[in-house]
Amino acid sequence: MRQFVTADTAGNEAAAEALVLPLGDGTPYCELATDSYAITDSVRVESSVVHGDTAIVVVAYHVLGHAWSEDSQKVGSRAGRFRAEDQMESVTFYVVRASTGRLGIDCDHRIPPNHPSVAHATGWLRNLDPASAVAWDSVSSRSASH
Repeated sequence: MRQFVTADTAGNEAAAEALVLPLGDGTPYCELATDSYAITDSVRVESSVVHGDTAIVVVAYHVLGHAWSEDSQKVGSRAGRFRAEDQMESVTFYVVRASTGRLGIDCDHRIPPNHPSVAHATGWLRNLDPASAVAWDSVSSRSASH
């Protein structure tokens, strides 16, 4: 679980997705696409409990807002967008052992790795349009005081 959260907040989607088990119906992969990224400045494990052969882990992310990219062909070089949403987001992970014995996160709950930390989101934040830059400034200054 710690490896997934570390990869997720580092913006390393491939490493995080490698810790998610394939679907139980025999599909050899787990589609975890996302349309936006929840820019996060802190994360903590809220609780964990073992129920049968499953560990249920609740992780709380402090989300500053959501970043996404528009089509630069349509909007120009400042295609980054950010919407401020200073909030706590709880995500429940189900950690199970596959039939092969491999331990991983159950794909059936479709938890995408989309919580990069501020330090790992600079690529998105560099190309914000003016309104998004104002929105980012409104939460990033508060985040610095956490």
